[in-house]
Amino acid sequence: MKRKAVLALTIGTLLATVSFTSTAARTVNVDNSTIASNHTQKVKSYSFENDAVNIDLSKADQVKAKNFGLTNEEYAKYKYLMEYTPRGKWTKDIDPVVALGVSAKTQSERMKYARLMYEQRKARTQNELDFSLAMMKVEHNDTPTDPRWKPWAERRDWILKKTDPDFEKDKAVSHKSTEYVNVFVDPSMCLLEGCKNKMRNVVKSKLNNTEIQFVLVNANNAEMSQFKRDLKGQDLNDISFTTMNESSLPNSHPKLPFMFISNPNGKKLVDL
Repeated sequence: MKRKAVLALTIGTLLATVSFTSTAARTVNVDNSTIASNHTQKVKSYSFENDAVNIDLSKADQVKAKNFGLTNEEYAKYKYLMEYTPRGKWTKDIDPVVALGVSAKTQSERMKYARLMYEQRKARTQNELDFSLAMMKVEHNDTPTDPRWKPWAERRDWILKKTDPDFEKDKAVSHKSTEYVNVFVDPSMCLLEGCKNKMRNVVKSKLNNTEIQFVLVNANNAEMSQFKRDLKGQDLNDISFTTMNESSLPNSHPKLPFMFISNPNGKKLVDL
């Protein structure tokens, strides 16, 4: 959502965009306005003389500036934009770095804030991923016998045993007779790792007497080649691939992706 918001923010022109130039007297220029910095122990005041307004930075504002990776002057510029220009009405909760980036007047200034935003987003993503992995470790240590920690083949058997009353009978037959598994998937809708992992797990669960065919819906040759590459690390020697137009499927077909399994005990559809 933030990316969409950033793109939307580029529409329109700020009535007052700010660019700072440091001087020995610690003054910065805002187009035709001048900001003068008056230092006190806790508050710094920046006056926009042409607009006859003052922007005060409290100690809390200065801490926020530091934590966003901005100078005090830049944070004063952000406060000016949010209080005295349309930006504050258009997007009240905009990130300070993004607000400064979309109001930049030069490419170098724009790139500066783009880089800062990227680095902050990358750090945030890594921190959240690390925390998620820590949570999984805690859960695994607390419930080490939970089926979700089992290898895929064992977990698959456990799930089917819970949900399929014919599982034991199917399993007994499957070791003696050929089981045909057709996996219907639209590669253009299977771009996330969660979906790709499901496809890899289908291949991992293959038994010696299982014949698996991936039916790539609405796919061309290039998409088929990419789909095979996404099954990285899997033995595809005994796996077949074909394509099909979705219009050839019954109108009542399940939501893609799904599996159609056929063995001597019958046929069944399995949602993936």
